[in-house]
Amino acid sequence: MKKLLRVSISAAKSSKLLVQLLVLLVLILAACQDNNFVVNPSTLCSCNAGVDDDCFPSVQAWRHTVDNLLEVSASDFTNGDFVGAECQGEMAVAWDWPPFLFNCWRPVNGFKYNMSATLHQFNWHYDDDEDWNLHIIPTQAFNFLISDVEALHDESSDEHRKNCGDSPCMEAEISPDKQFWNNPWFFAPGVDPADTEDNGYSWLEGRQLGFYGLWVMDANHDFKSEIHNSEMIWFKDHFENPAPLDIFWLLFMQDNTGRFDDSDNFDCDGDAPAGWKPWAQSPLSGQFNIAFEVNPSREVVNFSIVELFNRFVVTSQDVDGRRDADDGKSHALEINGRVVVRVEETQQNDDDLGVTFTNLCLRPDGKLQGFVTIRSKIGGDDDKDEEGFHILYVTRSLGSTRPDVVRPDIAFPRLLITSKEVGGSIKVEQDFFVGDLQLTLHGNDSTSSRDFLISKVEFAAKGVRQELRFEQSGQSKEVLIRNLPLLPGGKIIVTTASGLNLAVSTPSIQLAPGISDTLIQATVDEGALKFLPSAVGGIPNVSIPSNKQLLRSQEYHLKFLPRYAAYKGNNVMTDKPSLYAAELNEAIIGKDEKKMQVLLQSTQPFNISWSFSATNLLTGKPVPICTNNQTMCSGIQVELLSGKMKNDSLKVKFLSQGAEGIIEFIAKGSLTDMKGKTTVVEHRLWSHGFSNSINNVEEIATLIQALSGLKDRSILIPPAPTRKPQTNNPPQDDKTRQAYIINAYLKETVKDKQITIEELRDVLGALRKFGYI
Repeated sequence: MKKLLRVSISAAKSSKLLVQLLVLLVLILAACQDNNFVVNPSTLCSCNAGVDDDCFPSVQAWRHTVDNLLEVSASDFTNGDFVGAECQGEMAVAWDWPPFLFNCWRPVNGFKYNMSATLHQFNWHYDDDEDWNLHIIPTQAFNFLISDVEALHDESSDEHRKNCGDSPCMEAEISPDKQFWNNPWFFAPGVDPADTEDNGYSWLEGRQLGFYGLWVMDANHDFKSEIHNSEMIWFKDHFENPAPLDIFWLLFMQDNTGRFDDSDNFDCDGDAPAGWKPWAQSPLSGQFNIAFEVNPSREVVNFSIVELFNRFVVTSQDVDGRRDADDGKSHALEINGRVVVRVEETQQNDDDLGVTFTNLCLRPDGKLQGFVTIRSKIGGDDDKDEEGFHILYVTRSLGSTRPDVVRPDIAFPRLLITSKEVGGSIKVEQDFFVGDLQLTLHGNDSTSSRDFLISKVEFAAKGVRQELRFEQSGQSKEVLIRNLPLLPGGKIIVTTASGLNLAVSTPSIQLAPGISDTLIQATVDEGALKFLPSAVGGIPNVSIPSNKQLLRSQEYHLKFLPRYAAYKGNNVMTDKPSLYAAELNEAIIGKDEKKMQVLLQSTQPFNISWSFSATNLLTGKPVPICTNNQTMCSGIQVELLSGKMKNDSLKVKFLSQGAEGIIEFIAKGSLTDMKGKTTVVEHRLWSHGFSNSINNVEEIATLIQALSGLKDRSILIPPAPTRKPQTNNPPQDDKTRQAYIINAYLKETVKDKQITIEELRDVLGALRKFGYI
């Protein structure tokens, strides 16, 4: 009996254990099986959603991406697309001494934009500012990125038309981390045989690319239009045989120049707005949206994501960044019990990417459309040179087998050279400046010891070619070049013991003077208000609010500022101070006669001359100008003064009363140095302007409306955009986009509480070109 009982108990235990094992097996199998992302057709958006439907923005974004952006769009999933225009990127004005900060990179309307364009030319001066300069011709949908800027700053027109033949073009700029300098698409100067001008080369030249980044104006280059930083770039390959296949190449990069990653790099006119962050501050959040469309009854679209290069990818630290539509690295979109989209991640770390399905909608023909959305986050401590990048390619096909893609070749230059000016080395030889230049040699695993050993250095410029003296200790990677001629169009050709030949552009030292003005005396002139519309292009005979006190400028002092600057080609080097130019300018500004005698071979090295013109903006007729002691003058009195140099200053008096109209005065100063080189600088003044009576955007908007007859105030003061991600996309309609542009300009105009005739003229001119007046 006891034995039977014991058997019975054992059987019961075995049965219970079996049940537990079966439950555990089910759980294990369930855990091993990926959960699909299942959608219900009844809850999906309709792709025919109207403008007032909540689904419309999502549908519109998909259509815009497919039609205009190579089927890919990008965004910042953490901060969104609205950056704001209050904070402007600063740079040191390298040609003055001491260098001062200048607001160079100015957001056009405060938004980051997606765009597509043809890459006309790729340049890379890696030994200067390190920027990739992609000269791009926008596709038709994005021509406004140039035309809107030209409407406000017509001086940008020449900049937009000097690099791409007959087509206006702009620039996309980014300086990726040095570990991505060796890459399959963008080559340093001298690496590719097609780079005949030693400026850098890309075999993508002539192809369409997509770009995402902040839309800015470069105020140091006549307000030309740029996408800067262009932190996300993409392009697409399409193949038909043996079956349709698309390959999307996706580049996500953090700028490495150190110009945009800290609050100290920006002028925010006081405190930065709430929610603002430096443009390249770590970490950066990036999202690529790749479009698909599929017939749910009979098709399956297959995506494969492959990681090519990565550095400081930190997506795993962000729960929203790493979140997938379902679990694991295999993802499936299911509808009506059928998988219609599959996505395979192949990178080593699952949490380096987040993959979801977004913007889904059903079309009347039964097809499902949407995006495969890929998220990544990059960047460590940027103060420790931990800038990141994440480079992927994604295949899209209807085949069930993942296509084989040949990994692109990387052009590894065995040697790269960067240069640095040597302070205290500039002097004059014959009739030009020379200075010492420090070279640093950069290699990689393929670089040999003989590659690092320099055998010869030559200088070449127009009509000049000579061998230069240099110093290199043993296998040192530092090379000191002595007495480099600082001539326009110059370059050095470095030959190594292994036979490598590398060319490096060198700076030239040329005149870069300026003119400053100081208002000495002004008085309120209400009688001149009636002439203001004609002076700024407004409606004649309109009534101007009397509380806007127009001042008559009775006296200005102008000062000519002789300066030198370092040039690369025809452009002043702006991104880093020139030690050569600084030494010259320090002597000039301090009137150090001993130093000027050594450096400029004279204590009075310049000849300054002036010419003047003036126009009555009401009548268009010239206004008489009297100089020095001429009497019986009724227009403008100009007195030449000598400060640190002969004739370097002017005293300008507007003698005409405001009842006679508003006057524009132009002074042209000519500076000639001891070598006979002459540079002319132009400076404008107006007899009238506003000071401290217009203090905010509301007040200047009221004045603009009065001058122009503009009824719609929202063109000047649009609703403030939100900083909430996913809801702050750039405006798609012309009116809202242009309203933000005008508003950003008005905010900039009232910063100093000095409103000039030119600023009012620019605003009214833009309103007219946009078609609002």
